[in-house]
Amino acid sequence: MSLLALKESQRKKKENGSSKNFCPMHLHAIKIGFFGFLLYYFVDYVMWYEVAGLRSIDMSGIHPALAEIWISLTPGVIHPAIVIMGLDAMFHKKGNNNQGKGIFMFWFFVFMVVQATPAFYSAQRWPEPTNSISRDMNRGPMIFLATAGFAVLALAGIRGKDILKCFLLGVAVEGVFEMSLFLSGIRQTTFTATIIDSLIEFNCGIPIIVLLHQRLAAKEDNAVYDDLFGKESVFAYIKAIWHSEGEESITDIIQMKPIRCSP
Repeated sequence: MSLLALKESQRKKKENGSSKNFCPMHLHAIKIGFFGFLLYYFVDYVMWYEVAGLRSIDMSGIHPALAEIWISLTPGVIHPAIVIMGLDAMFHKKGNNNQGKGIFMFWFFVFMVVQATPAFYSAQRWPEPTNSISRDMNRGPMIFLATAGFAVLALAGIRGKDILKCFLLGVAVEGVFEMSLFLSGIRQTTFTATIIDSLIEFNCGIPIIVLLHQRLAAKEDNAVYDDLFGKESVFAYIKAIWHSEGEESITDIIQMKPIRCSP
């Protein structure tokens, strides 16, 4: 096949939608993972360790600023990246790319192995603790942040069943991490505390990741993604009222043809 014919074939495939795949969102998973690392490092080290003094780090002579790089990799990079791929698999229209869920299940299996293997190996290799990492935890603010975040998703018009899927994805990702530390004996805590942390800790950030995913999906390949925003966004109506300048009443705006709004 000549180069000209190959380009023409690729153009037709693009027009027909058959060339759409998961590569863009995998790249976005890397980008969001990098952003997550910077954000987690800032919150965990700068805010909790340096400013608030809630974080305690004893890594056998390693400076806390360097130790925090290692600490930030899992919750800051791996967790957001695997969630992005999970959201991509859940909300990618089935007719265009059936391999998405299989790809995600493969990477989630890899994620479980990566989380569990070092934890159990370390517990067997060094039965006596050599490093200490702790944080004074008050779950009240975390519960508030998670509740507020999912409320924002509801106000943005996301369907209830999709919000539940996002919540369960956050529980699954954090649960693998928490259970690997608990069952290996690295984290000295109770089973109840492990379950509670699995339910709320990472779900504090899931709403932000969901909104970022929708924004990225809309920019890259809006035609092949299911629209999460099944109901009309409260924010869209507020925006319409704000810009109406008195030309329409609130009742008129509410009765208007539904406003489609992305986050």
